[in-house]
Amino acid sequence: MRARITAVAALLLLLLAQPAQAAISFVGSAVGSSSPNTGTTVTLPGGMAANDLIVVVAGVGDTANNGMAAPTEGGYTDALGASLYANDVNDTNLNLYFKYHNGTDTTVSFAAVGGANASNAAVVMVFRGVALEADGGPGDGTAPATVTGINTSDADPPSLDHTGAAGAWTVIVATTGHTGGATAAFTFPTGYTTNAAQRAHNDTIDVLVGMGYNTAPLDPENPGAFTAANIGTATDNGWAAVTVVLKEATAPPAGVGPGDDNDDEFEDSSVRPPMFMRPL
Repeated sequence: MRARITAVAALLLLLLAQPAQAAISFVGSAVGSSSPNTGTTVTLPGGMAANDLIVVVAGVGDTANNGMAAPTEGGYTDALGASLYANDVNDTNLNLYFKYHNGTDTTVSFAAVGGANASNAAVVMVFRGVALEADGGPGDGTAPATVTGINTSDADPPSLDHTGAAGAWTVIVATTGHTGGATAAFTFPTGYTTNAAQRAHNDTIDVLVGMGYNTAPLDPENPGAFTAANIGTATDNGWAAVTVVLKEATAPPAGVGPGDDNDDEFEDSSVRPPMFMRPL
């Protein structure tokens, strides 16, 4: 009997020692756009805290390959390593960046890019409870799935075969070049409509940018296509899309707080081991 009690006590101690998971949550979103002579500035949503994950998709509508460089505030990581480019009559570029909030930034700003006929737009989403880079975040090690296409604005984010870890979320982003003006709009695929955010901008060549998330993705996750409306002649339009996974953070065990030797990863988010996303 004593041995059985000892075994149960050991098991309980082991379970109590396991770190808890800090569930991912949505903090807010923001959008902005401009024609290239002014640059684009997006005001970050309220209620942010240090180490919240800022995800930014930036899109360009143009007649040439013109991706948007990283935000001028600095500290952002290029999630793809390069701009996605779809070459049609109305071209588009897609860039995807992320940063853990430093507690002081209030904006996300982009320098103007493209010719006199181009449009720039950006969509920002902020998430809490995403694993820090020191813990292998923000993804689970699965590379983002990317795709480009032409002759339509119905961007179709690709299937992503992630690890299937509990608590993971997926995020989809898309851009398209078009001539439908500022009334262009995406209808988001099923599972990605809650808090979905988008921005259209009107110039000679227009752009439409969108971002959405799914709190309970399948593995693999095949999001389905965006449906675009008010985009001019669809067969003239290029599009680009990405699917990424966010990894749930691991909270420190009960009784571990700031200053303890056991939670260094929660005290210093500047530690950045190699990962599939490459720092700028």
